[in-house]
Amino acid sequence: MTAAPRTERPAAVRVILALVSVLLIVAISALKVELSEAKITPDSELFLTISDNIRLSACISQSDPESRECKPAWGSQPPGYPVFLAAVRTLGRDPRLVVAAQVIIFTCAAFWLAVTVPYAHGVYVTGRVLLLVASPLTLAWGRWVLTETLAMAATMCTFAVICRALHAKRVNLPSLAAALAVAMLIRWDQIWLLLPAVAVIGFLYPRREAVIRAAIVVFIASLPYAALSVRALHQGLPPLPTNTVDLDMPPNILRFWRTAALDQSVTTSLIWESWSRRYANVRALDLRSLSSSVPRADVTLLVDRVSRLPEGSAFPDALDQDFGRLATRMVSEHPIQTRVAVPLVRAVRIWAWQDKQSFSGWEGLGGSIQRWEGWWTAYRVFLLLGCGIALLKRFGQPLRRLGVLVSLYVIGRTCFLVSPPLTMLETRYLVETFPVMELLVLLVLESLITSLRTRSTAATDLSYPL
Repeated sequence: MTAAPRTERPAAVRVILALVSVLLIVAISALKVELSEAKITPDSELFLTISDNIRLSACISQSDPESRECKPAWGSQPPGYPVFLAAVRTLGRDPRLVVAAQVIIFTCAAFWLAVTVPYAHGVYVTGRVLLLVASPLTLAWGRWVLTETLAMAATMCTFAVICRALHAKRVNLPSLAAALAVAMLIRWDQIWLLLPAVAVIGFLYPRREAVIRAAIVVFIASLPYAALSVRALHQGLPPLPTNTVDLDMPPNILRFWRTAALDQSVTTSLIWESWSRRYANVRALDLRSLSSSVPRADVTLLVDRVSRLPEGSAFPDALDQDFGRLATRMVSEHPIQTRVAVPLVRAVRIWAWQDKQSFSGWEGLGGSIQRWEGWWTAYRVFLLLGCGIALLKRFGQPLRRLGVLVSLYVIGRTCFLVSPPLTMLETRYLVETFPVMELLVLLVLESLITSLRTRSTAATDLSYPL
């Protein structure tokens, strides 16, 4: 008689495991808070302004909170994160309170996801907690007063509900809808969590019942967005937010960027410098980061004209029109390259990019960790390969299904980011995918180790751990 992987441990072992996990969470959370001061960016300032308006005047506005003007605005993201900030700032205005609060939420979500999936040995859960909380790809984000940390926590909570559904072979619709609604209120791009949420329902129910249940989940999860749209129309705003309005930039240079950019260096060198009106810095634009369909002589001339603009001056309409004509010419002369090749190159580069911003904050450890940026890029590629390995028939159906769900989320999010209409080419926008990818790769390794340890039919089939 073969031994199947165990899902229960003796009481003493479970108590020790819980204590070890709690100690890990406390120690790593303290490390994340103390690595450096809170990181405040222009986006952070915007979130803080909106949160103060919510706290002081119960309105979503980018106006000066002290003026109580409350001019309606969409903001750059849904109001979930500003509401969180408003709640925390009732305790004090020190940004470190925000950091501590979002790190605590992140670590609790990581612990919930780690223990949701059944395990064959207590060491596995400890390893899951350790990696999810102290991952080199996400550890440094806790100190940024930005949406990323809470968005990762919401993603982990959503996948915890999904993993529980795969194990129980039924979906708790209220829990799944609530997790999705919270995630989608933190960032607009979290709408892509609907893909794995709908897919898991399709896996577990007959077609007709699955369609009904999926429609219920999508409807409930979308109610906050519907409420935001109704509020926007009532207050004279567009029914949906637009990037152009938020950036407050001439439209044609943005259209050129969305058409020609291959990686995030174009965003930082051309778009952000033009938006900040620090035009001299545009000279640093690397033309290799633009599509090969861009006429090099023409774009060199345009970049030179931008770099000669007086610092702090408005971007000239005539120059903006020239960028628009160049973008139109590229689309008309190279439609396939613009619509197909450019997004494919973007998808490769966004995953392979050595993103220094993700590591800001490591200077509390002496800054030496930044020497390992290339290794972190290789680690991201390793996670992608691990997701592919999880789809192999050698593994049991539950684990393969989780591999499909994680892959759907990763692929959907990547396609969304690199699409020409959006063009969000910064690697940091992938950070929400990292924890669930790491969990999936860990589960693959746990299954292989369990198979080697037990050498049983049940383990060899690798249906464990779900």
